Amino acid sequence: MKVLFIGCRYIGDAVLSFGVINWLVETIPNLDLTVATPTAPQELYNGIPGLSKVFIEERKKRGLHWWDLWRQVARKRWDLVIDMRGSAIGFMLMTKRRLIWSAKPSSKHRVEDLANMVGAKEALKPKIWVEPQDVDAIQDLPENMILFAPAANWVGKQWPQECFAALFEKLSQQETFKNSKVGIIAALNEREACQSLCDALPKGKFVDLIGRFTLKQLFSVMTYKGLLFVGNDSGLMHMASASGIPVVGLFGPSREENFAPVGPRATYVRTDESYDELVHRIHHFKHEGSLMTNLSVEKVFQACMSHFSPEII
Repeated sequence: MKVLFIGCRYIGDAVLSFGVINWLVETIPNLDLTVATPTAPQELYNGIPGLSKVFIEERKKRGLHWWDLWRQVARKRWDLVIDMRGSAIGFMLMTKRRLIWSAKPSSKHRVEDLANMVGAKEALKPKIWVEPQDVDAIQDLPENMILFAPAANWVGKQWPQECFAALFEKLSQQETFKNSKVGIIAALNEREACQSLCDALPKGKFVDLIGRFTLKQLFSVMTYKGLLFVGNDSGLMHMASASGIPVVGLFGPSREENFAPVGPRATYVRTDESYDELVHRIHHFKHEGSLMTNLSVEKVFQACMSHFSPEII
């Protein structure tokens, strides 16, 4: 069955859409999958069973990248087209069936809305496929790391770096984490957003992972080397949730009802102010800087430790 999957632009949205891809893998015999994806999340698609081709879209002015994609896929007859960006191409291609994502306001989590789109009975939890070469690349890293992801795509969503440092100090005093090092995960261009945290951490306990690994290798770090992940609402948070590591997601000016981390070992905490209160502050007071300052270290610490209660272990 020939399926075209037009993937999401941003890493977090792409990871959440992997529940749809796993649904394809599990429900369609003889899957012949073609993926069209922007550059940012492209490598996450490697290793999918039934994947035959990946078209990488280099973003161009005036939307010319869509024309490039059209030339690649328009002459084929597809059995199913899934368009996660709701583009005109999804409606124009020759296909027996089409599923077009529409980003309407919703009170449900994204994975539930995606299940409704494809007609699945249960929420579609994301799955990313680990490959041996990605695991090999991270073998020299220490085991049982606490992983922090302090960056985000907007400074308003970033918990202050001094709070991450204080959280590690509290965690390192617990028996569960007494031998754990802390790994800082971010893209190379996000180093400035993480530097004061890196400087504040004990040198013998700090593992610098900034810009060192590909996305799939970072997913392997989470899966095989991590004991706990704490991070702002971001693509890395959703990757960590898919890996199965205990996750604490940090929320402020984003909607947890739509984008909370998914999984039995994932939880979240949010600021004392609601999303609507924070958005009101932005619009009326032209706030700059982090909107996460009233999320206390103690609140995040308690959420972290809840993963390691006897009932959970």
